[in-house]
Amino acid sequence: MLYPEATLEESRAMKGRLGAIAFAVLRGLKEGGASADELATTEALMTRCFEQLSDHDCDVLVEVVETRLEEASEHGAWDASEKLAGRLTMPEAHIVHDALQQQGIETEIRHEHLSSGDFPNPNTDVELWVRADDLPRAKELLSAIDTQSAETVRCPECDAENPAHFGQCWSCSAVLSREAAAPAAPAADDAEG
Repeated sequence: MLYPEATLEESRAMKGRLGAIAFAVLRGLKEGGASADELATTEALMTRCFEQLSDHDCDVLVEVVETRLEEASEHGAWDASEKLAGRLTMPEAHIVHDALQQQGIETEIRHEHLSSGDFPNPNTDVELWVRADDLPRAKELLSAIDTQSAETVRCPECDAENPAHFGQCWSCSAVLSREAAAPAAPAADDAEG
């Protein structure tokens, strides 16, 4: 969370559909050094003008702000994030997301709602984003995940086979310890071969 909870509560004091916008403007002016008189004048002006707006005008302004915030977030401007991987299927994105989260790296899956299931689609790629300062470590972990993808371990609780980089069993959610989990036995076809 980038803001203290008290700031969010304070913002809720400004009612109406444009209250959040007014709060953000006033807070920005205050943090930028505006005087108390300037803040009071600006708040009075916004209150008077916002009250004059039609419902349609309010809807348009809210939609513009939501769109701009979404655009900023998608381009990493909002939280200084960078794309770690693209052209992922939803399952791939969630596997990498979970593995990185277990290593303490916060991730964001983007365009998930546009995905066409389990197949990459160049027009609706699922992407995985991380904070810019986590990018080098995330790339190392992603490389390790790619290397380990063929390795598997058995769950000590339910004996299900799991990719070696999983921290929890896919079947029963038991914690998988690399030391405690025995490597998966080769398939019967492999043993005979």
